[in-house]
Amino acid sequence: MLGSLARHSFGAILLAVIIEELGQPLPIPTDFMIIFAGTMADHSLPRLGTFYVALTLASAIGASGLYAMVRRARARCDPLGYSHGRRAPRRTAPVQRGLRLP
Repeated sequence: MLGSLARHSFGAILLAVIIEELGQPLPIPTDFMIIFAGTMADHSLPRLGTFYVALTLASAIGASGLYAMVRRARARCDPLGYSHGRRAPRRTAPVQRGLRLP
């Protein structure tokens, strides 16, 4: 992992951030890789800004991919859409009968 990081540096860091945001654990936490990317900026504010924007986009892409995978898996596990209260079947009749006062 460190060898590919040294050879491909920033591209490897972006890929690692996307993979970790997709939910796959990595042997090296991407927090350390992001700190490494900050040290590679060489006291250049435009390069640091570019790293910040690119890492933010990589994180957003990975998180969106994880969201899409979970949403698709939920649709397969729950074909009628009964989760989270949407399109839930009405089961209020027994409750209403139990709450009736004489």
